[in-house]
Formats: sequence, C-alpha cells, structure tokens
Amino acid sequence: MIKNHNACSPVLTCTVRAVSTLHARPAARLVQAIQDFDAELVLIRDKARADAKSILDILVLSIQEGDWIEIEACGADAEAALEVLSGLFASDFERYV
Repeated sequence: MIKNHNACSPVLTCTVRAVSTLHARPAARLVQAIQDFDAELVLIRDKARADAKSILDILVLSIQEGDWIEIEACGADAEAALEVLSGLFASDFERYV
C-alpha cells in the first residue's frame, strides 16, 4: 500500500514472504529494477534504514520472511519507483529471479 506521509515522501508498506527474503539475488534484482528512477529510496526495517539502490545496504538490514518493511521515496519518479517495488514484492520476485 502506497501512502503519502508528506509532499516528498510517499511510502510503500509490505510484508516479506518466503521467496522474497532479501538475500543477494533478490536484493540485486530490486536494485536493478529501480536504478534508473530519479528518486531516493530508503528501505526501513524496524528503525534501521538502508539505501534501496545499494545491495550491501539492503543485505545489512537482514530482511527475513514475515518482516514488515517500509520503503520511503522522494524525487520526480518516487511514485513510479514504488509501483515497481510493489510489483516485485507482490509477485514474490517471481518475474525477476
């Protein structure tokens, strides 16, 4: 679900399912899918934050099955990037793995 917390930060909230546990391959697909968007994207797990365009930052979050994460976006392509990420998580990364 994408919500606008303020004018610059739409937020996507999702649950990570088993196949989309963010190990190296799904993290790489996530970064690849959003790399060209003109937006800053931040993954949030609990209170930890990571640059969504950095595989290493994503891996440091150690996102596991069942975790709730939020993705904040800011920039010209923020909403479009969140739509792509929403599709990734909804498909459990099937289209991208």
